[in-house]
Amino acid sequence: MQCSPVTGRCSCSSGFTGANCDETCGEGFWGPNCREKCMCQGCDPTSGQCDKCSPGRIGPDCEQRCTAYWWGEDCEQICTVSANESAACKRPDLVKKRSNNACDHINCGLGGWCDDGQCYCAPGKTGLRCQESCQTQSWGMECLNACDCGKDGTCDPVDGSCQCGSGFTGPSCDTKCPEGKIQETCAAKVLTLF
Repeated sequence: MQCSPVTGRCSCSSGFTGANCDETCGEGFWGPNCREKCMCQGCDPTSGQCDKCSPGRIGPDCEQRCTAYWWGEDCEQICTVSANESAACKRPDLVKKRSNNACDHINCGLGGWCDDGQCYCAPGKTGLRCQESCQTQSWGMECLNACDCGKDGTCDPVDGSCQCGSGFTGPSCDTKCPEGKIQETCAAKVLTLF
């Protein structure tokens, strides 16, 4: 918290508001003095990173819609024969994938789908039989999306959200925590022993 020596008005750290910066941001807001509006149903009051996306959306800011063949919460549902009636599976750019005899003994991992002997992996997985996780700094379907989570941050292989290293925050882990705050959410205070 920094206060003006002239007016006495305080500028609050990310996630806080109020005359003494002792109130946390209300639902749907984040950032210094809680002036930023969340881009999703709910977000972290310090970093603005989305807690949960609406069904059919994915990504750190829920800005991407599910890729082809996937739908629902966290894009974890696949368009199968039984899901054909789902609105997400009726998209004109989508061709239904159906299993056949060539897939009888093929395991495409959790959330994966087999068609004519070929696996289609769930977001965050790759490889011939979907047994490998995305490499560091990649995510999504076939791990084709790149993410930048800073030097010490890690990228979620499914939705691309960042877990920041200690001392940094923000959707891309590029915002330093205010002085005296630590950890990925900048919420913990640095303890000083006398």
